[in-house]
Amino acid sequence: GISHRLQRISPTDRLKYKDVIIPPNTSVGMSSALIHHDEGIFPQSHEFIPDRWTDINERRRLNKYLVAFSKGSRQCIGMNLAFAELYMAVAVVFRKYDMDLHDTTVDDVKLHSDMMLPHAKKGSKGVRVVLQPAQELN
Repeated sequence: GISHRLQRISPTDRLKYKDVIIPPNTSVGMSSALIHHDEGIFPQSHEFIPDRWTDINERRRLNKYLVAFSKGSRQCIGMNLAFAELYMAVAVVFRKYDMDLHDTTVDDVKLHSDMMLPHAKKGSKGVRVVLQPAQELN
Protein backbone atom coordinates (compact mmCIF):
# COMPACT_ATOMS: atom_id res chain seq x y z
CA GLY A 1 0.00 0.00 0.00
CA ILE A 2 0.87 3.66 -0.09
CA SER A 3 3.11 4.82 2.74
CA HIS A 4 3.95 8.33 1.63
CA ARG A 5 3.44 11.42 3.72
CA LEU A 6 -0.19 12.49 3.79
CA GLN A 7 -0.04 16.27 3.66
CA ARG A 8 -2.54 18.38 5.56
CA ILE A 9 -2.83 22.17 5.73
CA SER A 10 -4.94 24.29 8.05
CA PRO A 11 -5.49 27.39 5.88
CA THR A 12 -6.75 29.77 8.59
CA ASP A 13 -6.22 28.32 12.05
CA ARG A 14 -3.09 27.97 14.13
CA LEU A 15 -2.60 24.43 15.37
CA LYS A 16 -0.93 23.27 18.54
CA TYR A 17 0.94 19.99 18.81
CA LYS A 18 2.35 19.43 22.28
CA ASP A 19 4.42 22.62 22.85
CA VAL A 20 4.69 23.56 19.16
CA ILE A 21 2.50 26.18 17.49
CA ILE A 22 1.97 25.52 13.77
CA PRO A 23 1.08 28.68 11.79
CA PRO A 24 -1.77 28.73 9.24
CA ASN A 25 -0.91 27.47 5.71
CA THR A 26 1.90 25.24 7.00
CA SER A 27 2.11 21.80 5.42
CA VAL A 28 2.08 19.04 8.01
CA GLY A 29 2.76 15.48 6.95
CA MET A 30 2.09 12.13 8.51
CA SER A 31 2.81 8.61 7.38
CA SER A 32 0.44 5.73 8.02
CA ALA A 33 3.37 3.32 8.39
CA LEU A 34 4.90 5.43 11.16
CA ILE A 35 1.57 5.82 12.97
CA HIS A 36 0.78 2.10 12.74
CA HIS A 37 4.14 1.29 14.31
CA ASP A 38 4.02 3.93 17.05
CA GLU A 39 4.54 1.84 20.20
CA GLY A 40 2.67 4.45 22.25
CA ILE A 41 -0.47 3.73 20.22
CA PHE A 42 0.01 0.11 19.17
CA PRO A 43 2.26 -1.64 21.74
CA GLN A 44 4.22 -4.51 20.18
CA SER A 45 3.22 -3.14 16.78
CA HIS A 46 5.29 -5.68 14.86
CA GLU A 47 3.57 -8.59 16.59
CA PHE A 48 0.36 -10.27 15.39
CA ILE A 49 -1.98 -9.63 18.33
CA PRO A 50 -5.59 -9.79 17.10
CA ASP A 51 -6.88 -9.69 20.70
CA ARG A 52 -5.93 -6.01 20.91
CA TRP A 53 -9.15 -5.37 18.92
CA THR A 54 -11.57 -7.46 21.04
CA ASP A 55 -12.32 -4.91 23.78
CA ILE A 56 -14.88 -2.43 22.39
CA ASN A 57 -13.35 0.61 24.14
CA GLU A 58 -9.84 -0.27 23.01
CA ARG A 59 -11.12 -0.87 19.47
CA ARG A 60 -12.68 2.61 19.39
CA ARG A 61 -9.40 4.13 20.56
CA LEU A 62 -7.29 2.17 18.05
CA ASN A 63 -9.65 2.88 15.13
CA LYS A 64 -8.80 6.60 15.47
CA TYR A 65 -5.21 5.74 14.52
CA LEU A 66 -5.91 3.16 11.82
CA VAL A 67 -5.19 5.35 8.81
CA ALA A 68 -4.21 2.92 6.05
CA PHE A 69 -6.97 4.44 3.89
CA SER A 70 -6.57 7.95 5.34
CA LYS A 71 -9.35 9.67 7.31
CA GLY A 72 -11.92 12.40 6.93
CA SER A 73 -12.93 14.08 3.69
CA ARG A 74 -9.95 12.58 1.83
CA GLN A 75 -10.51 9.01 2.95
CA CYS A 76 -10.29 6.43 0.17
CA ILE A 77 -13.76 5.99 -1.35
CA GLY A 78 -12.87 2.43 -2.37
CA MET A 79 -11.99 1.32 1.18
CA ASN A 80 -15.04 -0.92 1.69
CA LEU A 81 -14.60 -2.55 -1.72
CA ALA A 82 -10.91 -3.11 -0.94
CA PHE A 83 -11.79 -4.78 2.38
CA ALA A 84 -14.44 -6.97 0.71
CA GLU A 85 -11.95 -8.09 -1.95
CA LEU A 86 -9.30 -8.72 0.69
CA TYR A 87 -11.66 -10.81 2.86
CA MET A 88 -12.69 -12.92 -0.14
CA ALA A 89 -9.14 -13.43 -1.42
CA VAL A 90 -7.72 -14.31 1.99
CA ALA A 91 -10.61 -16.72 2.69
CA VAL A 92 -10.10 -18.54 -0.62
CA VAL A 93 -6.32 -18.80 -0.27
CA PHE A 94 -6.41 -20.02 3.34
CA ARG A 95 -9.23 -22.46 2.59
CA LYS A 96 -7.40 -24.07 -0.32
CA TYR A 97 -3.78 -23.98 0.82
CA ASP A 98 -1.52 -24.58 3.78
CA MET A 99 1.41 -22.18 3.82
CA ASP A 100 4.89 -22.28 5.29
CA LEU A 101 7.38 -19.42 5.22
CA HIS A 102 10.37 -20.15 3.02
CA ASP A 103 13.70 -18.37 3.33
CA THR A 104 12.10 -15.23 4.79
CA THR A 105 13.24 -13.11 7.73
CA VAL A 106 11.87 -10.02 9.44
CA ASP A 107 14.44 -7.96 7.50
CA ASP A 108 12.80 -9.08 4.25
CA VAL A 109 9.56 -7.30 5.15
CA LYS A 110 10.62 -4.51 7.53
CA LEU A 111 10.01 -0.99 6.19
CA HIS A 112 13.42 0.27 5.17
CA SER A 113 12.49 3.31 3.09
CA ASP A 114 9.37 5.05 1.95
CA MET A 115 9.33 6.51 -1.57
CA MET A 116 5.57 6.72 -2.20
CA LEU A 117 5.48 2.94 -1.75
CA PRO A 118 7.02 1.07 1.18
CA HIS A 119 10.31 -0.68 0.38
CA ALA A 120 12.15 -3.42 2.22
CA LYS A 121 15.95 -3.37 2.26
CA LYS A 122 17.73 -3.61 -1.07
CA GLY A 123 18.06 -7.21 -2.19
CA SER A 124 15.05 -8.42 -0.22
CA LYS A 125 12.98 -11.05 -1.97
CA GLY A 126 9.95 -10.19 0.16
CA VAL A 127 7.75 -12.77 1.82
CA ARG A 128 8.16 -16.17 0.23
CA VAL A 129 5.90 -19.09 1.05
CA VAL A 130 5.52 -22.70 0.03
CA LEU A 131 1.91 -23.56 -0.83
CA GLN A 132 0.51 -27.05 -0.44
CA PRO A 133 -3.09 -28.18 -0.85
CA ALA A 134 -4.92 -27.77 2.45
CA GLN A 135 -5.62 -30.83 4.56
CA GLU A 136 -9.29 -31.78 4.66
CA LEU A 137 -10.97 -31.22 8.04
CA ASN A 138 -13.38 -33.95 9.15
